[in-house]
Amino acid sequence: MEIYIDFQVSSKTANINLNSIFNKEGKFHCIGDVSKTGTMLDYSQWNLSFTPIETHDINEVASLFFEETYSLRKKIVKYLKKTDSELLIYFVVINYEGVNDYIHLDLSEENIHKFSKFNASISIDGLG
Repeated sequence: MEIYIDFQVSSKTANINLNSIFNKEGKFHCIGDVSKTGTMLDYSQWNLSFTPIETHDINEVASLFFEETYSLRKKIVKYLKKTDSELLIYFVVINYEGVNDYIHLDLSEENIHKFSKFNASISIDGLG
């Protein structure tokens, strides 16, 4: 099984783009863009997907994520406040077809504390 983090920032009041903070190209859409279904979007969103890791433990993924991003947290939080944005840390679990692997869905106290420094919500979802 592989797990990765999708870092998602959204706002209903500002168009979001954190490329300069991360020094990487994320995917984004703006307020007023039209979705694939033809709906005009009333929010903007920017997301960056991190490299998938072969593991059963989300704490391992979280620890590697923090190695890459924790030094950016003050800039990120400042940007979130300035743009009235919300941050979702989205753990994506890729389970291989026909494999009944298990996953550790518990986050350590240390990782919960670190995520709180980002003012982030956390979600976990699987892909077949």
